[in-house]
Parts: sequence; C-alpha cells; structure tokens
Amino acid sequence: HVHVHGIRPEKRHRVGDRGRQRAQLIREMLEEGSDHAKCELVTGTFATLLQVALGLTGLAVLIAKRSRERPRRTFLVWSFDASKQVVSGLLQHGINILFGILFAQHSVASACSWYLVNFTIAVFCGILILWLFVMVYRWAVERYHLTLLRSGEYGNPPSWRPWLAQLALWSILSCVEKAITASAVILPLKPLLDQFAAWIEQPPIGHPKLELTIVMVLAPALLNTLFFYAVDNLIMRRGHGLRFRRHHAGDVSSATSTSAAECNTEDPMLRHRNHELSAAFLDSPESS
Repeated sequence: HVHVHGIRPEKRHRVGDRGRQRAQLIREMLEEGSDHAKCELVTGTFATLLQVALGLTGLAVLIAKRSRERPRRTFLVWSFDASKQVVSGLLQHGINILFGILFAQHSVASACSWYLVNFTIAVFCGILILWLFVMVYRWAVERYHLTLLRSGEYGNPPSWRPWLAQLALWSILSCVEKAITASAVILPLKPLLDQFAAWIEQPPIGHPKLELTIVMVLAPALLNTLFFYAVDNLIMRRGHGLRFRRHHAGDVSSATSTSAAECNTEDPMLRHRNHELSAAFLDSPESS
C-alpha cells in the first residue's frame, strides 16, 4: 500500500520519529547546557540592555542619515518623521516580545531565540509589506486629495495636526504588518522555525558569551539599522531632494522670466533710445 503523497506510511512514521528525536535531543542539550545559553526577554539586566541598545541603534541611524542628506530636512520636519518611527517601533518591539513569548510556548526553543527569528523575518517581510502599503497609501492620498495625510509633509510652517494624523495611521499600518507576517509566514512554518531557533541558541563550546552576543545583540542591531533606514525613506516626503532642487530651479526660472518680461514692457521711448545708443556704439571707430 502506497500513501497518496507517494510516501509509504512506515517511512513517513520514521521521518516523524527522527524529527521528534532531534527535537528531544536539542531540548536535552539546552537543559544540560550552560545557563548562558538561555535568556529572558522581559526580566534581567541583559534584557534591559538589549532593548535599550536596539532603541539607541535605531535613533543613531536616523541621526546619521539626516547628517548626510543634501538638502537636509529641517530639524522640526526630521523630528516629525523620526517620531513616527519611534512610536511605531515601540509598538512593534512590544509585539515582537509578545510573539516571542507566545511562540516559545510548547516549543523547543526559548523566547529569546524565538524573538530573534521573529525579528529577522519581520524585518525583511515587513519592509516589503510596508512598501506595498505606502504605494497604496500614496495613491489614495493623491486620488482623493487627502492633503493632511501626505507622508512627510506637515504644512508651511509645519503643524502638529498632519503629524498626529500620519503618526496614528503609520502606527496602525505597522501593527497590521506584524499580524500579516505572523499569520502568513511564521505560523505556517512554526515547526521548522522552532528547530532553527533552538539550533542558533546552542553556544559553541568554550565561547557561550560570544554566541549570545552575536545572536542576541549584534544581529538585532544590524537588522534594526536596515529597517530604520529603509522605513525612513518610505515615510519622508517623496523626492525630498529632487523636489527641493526643482523648487529653487523654479524660483530662478521665475525670476529670469520676470526680468525678461520687465525688459519687454519698458517704456517705448526708452527702448528706442537704447536702440539708438547701441547702433551708435557699433558704428563708432572704437567698436571696429
């Protein structure tokens, strides 16, 4: 008798048994291993330092990015843009911790390892999902003339009303993105991700602190850098530098056109006098 999927029942059972034996082996290794191989997400000095480091990393990325902008956003406009990331980032960080704890229940891997796996998937999938959201969002704003919701534009002078409206909407989109990533990617792959999460938290022999530093500090910091940089490009005013240059080029063009118009609308007598002076200069011996 052959199973409908082409695998004999006894072979399928052997594959399942090997998977369960591997999970049990990983669990025993973690239970017998060093205490450094485990961490807590919401308690302890390590967890606190990790969360502070992630927050400072994101803020440093935004500051460095602004310093390299040409032209540079005003401090108030940049603060409005950055605050949207700070608030939504805090919400996402709380959701990441919650998902890490929930996914770790009835799993082989710990909550810390699940946090890293969830964080990694959320960064790459989240950037794609948020990019799609922003494309639809911008289309709707332009289609229905929702001036208040134009991302990165807060009026002249900047006002808190469009900032608050954009902040609320962006926070909602960020939370929806987390829910989509968890339901469409993480939950369907949870058994495989659980084994991977348990594997990455096994410290190498003799270097447990180095392993934890890489897995729990350096990796999230690098991912946070990528995420904050990409999202800032999404929420800032579209074509900021290009629009700024076009604006000033338009000013110069307008000034030139105005000068030309003024010359063309001079008094006829004065224009005739200028013509006579030019002709006299061209006919003089010095000009030849």
